[in-house]
Amino acid sequence: MAREKGGSSMKSVMQTMGIVSVVVLVLAIVISTLMVKKVPSKIAKSMSEHMEDDEDVRAFMDKMRSDERMKDAVDQFETFVRDLGAGYSKDKGRRPGQDLKTTRTASMPVVVLPGITSSMLEIWEGRDCSSYNFREKYWGSAQCARAALRNLTCWLEHLSLTPAWTDPEGIKIRVTEGYNSMDYLMPGYVVWGKVFENLADVGYDSRSLKVFSYDWRLPATTLESEDGLFSRIMYEIEFLHRRNKERVAILAHSMGCNLAFYFLNWVANERGPEWLEKYVGAWVNIAGAHLGVPKAVSCSVSGETRDTIDVGRIAQQFTGGKLNNELLRFFRSLGSVPVMLPKGDSSIWPDTEYHGLNFPMDVKKRLAEVFSADDASESKAYSPQLRAQLEKTVSRNYTVPEMVDVLDELAPDYMSRVRSMFSLGTKLNPDNSDQRTWSNPFEKALPFTDKTQKVYCLYGYSSDNLTERGYHYVPNTKTPEFFTEIPLILDTDSSDKRLNQGIAYGEGDGTVPLESLAYPCINLWNGTTPQNPAGIRTVTREYLHEVDVFEETVENIKNLDFGMPRGGPKASTHVEILGNHEVLTDLIMILTKPVRGSSDSKELEDRFYSSAQETIRIKED
Repeated sequence: MAREKGGSSMKSVMQTMGIVSVVVLVLAIVISTLMVKKVPSKIAKSMSEHMEDDEDVRAFMDKMRSDERMKDAVDQFETFVRDLGAGYSKDKGRRPGQDLKTTRTASMPVVVLPGITSSMLEIWEGRDCSSYNFREKYWGSAQCARAALRNLTCWLEHLSLTPAWTDPEGIKIRVTEGYNSMDYLMPGYVVWGKVFENLADVGYDSRSLKVFSYDWRLPATTLESEDGLFSRIMYEIEFLHRRNKERVAILAHSMGCNLAFYFLNWVANERGPEWLEKYVGAWVNIAGAHLGVPKAVSCSVSGETRDTIDVGRIAQQFTGGKLNNELLRFFRSLGSVPVMLPKGDSSIWPDTEYHGLNFPMDVKKRLAEVFSADDASESKAYSPQLRAQLEKTVSRNYTVPEMVDVLDELAPDYMSRVRSMFSLGTKLNPDNSDQRTWSNPFEKALPFTDKTQKVYCLYGYSSDNLTERGYHYVPNTKTPEFFTEIPLILDTDSSDKRLNQGIAYGEGDGTVPLESLAYPCINLWNGTTPQNPAGIRTVTREYLHEVDVFEETVENIKNLDFGMPRGGPKASTHVEILGNHEVLTDLIMILTKPVRGSSDSKELEDRFYSSAQETIRIKED
């Protein structure tokens, strides 16, 4: 009897932890796919071990959905994340800004553009299924966990856009504005918080540091036409310049770097390059995804990346087996994802085995078996057009720059919309009015004209292969009811040791490949080139990733396995780099000036830990 009671108690503990875990899983899928975090695979595995069959899982999910349990889960989630984050949301010891405040003081005013998913979103109008509170945070806070748990399909429906990348009828999701919208996304999940705090140490405040959170779901054209984002940035820069008597620095991270480049070309088209010469002194890129990321293709082909496949059976049950289908619709609805489709050719992205999009040797046999089973069924759901297209698609492998060809073949309507608003060309385009090219560093030259202006590229580098570079696909036999929508899925059952659940990895910062981080900086904008006609100086600095987790969070990290531990003064993976002490020190040196009487005027130089200078060769015209 005692044993039975103990077993019941253990199961209760697992169910309680399970609720919190699923909240973490649901939120981590979208955050990690678009930004950085690896989903907590150990949680999913542990939950699966304690739930022996699908009936167990379904019963667990039904129990979760009761309002009382949901409220308890969200409360526990908030406490859990806050406690977990307490150790690394604040620096242990002195901050770089504290050490430099006696020798450096604020100089260039700063405008900040965050990356994708790094701005909170709130609900202004919603459908009945959402049961929303006005301006409740629908993305970026623990509040959204309640919405996701209550009805995941409804939550994704509200975050998704229409095929025209506009609000669905009856739904208004808008960006939360201000510093609080991007300093911490969750309790303890620091994004820009450490940057703000260190800049404040040396004299920056709301009069000299302005932030532009934005609706990261929208394409750049809509951000201007509907939200006036670039007009507002332009006017704010003019005001900062007038108030501070200094040219402004544009500080951007991740996809924010793509938007910053778009802004430079937009304002040059609106006001001429002389406007930039007068008002902008520097453009600082942190972990810029200049040439895109391969995972932008995989999430648009099948709704899968490293992060989604870790969720496994638990999350599939949570969505009634529709997880990938729901995620595919969501990712294709985002007008921002296409700006991160890979750009370049084989001279930039080497034709390395397993990189790109590939199929196993027996893929044609597997596909024939799927079609034979359909022929034997009464429904005969697969059209001749679909069969012919798939047979053509799987007939060859695709390098990284060729990956978009798969989308052209499998999702022609989607790609027609993409190509109407984004250009993926690799040659300089003389038409400065073509907005499709304004975020593409191949097609648009850097519009700076004054040699005193500077560009900085700061990014992390890990000597371990942490960054998604290639995907191996097979016909979808796991959810055949969705074969028409998702005919190909990742080969998660592959026994090939060079793959991890169907994915190949390579160099980068854990999210963005090295080529995308480095190529424009060390080639296109280095010296006098067609893409840098004024010969503006570009400084490229790599930061070696070294994990240094604070003692008080070690056990939590070990037990929950959130992938690469967050935080620490030497961490430099894609988001963690915003708290890296070397980066914070360099930012202060870039943006500030010596205090009167100080001789602290070090000029930053290029620095590399990778072989980027040798392996990422200059592309010949």
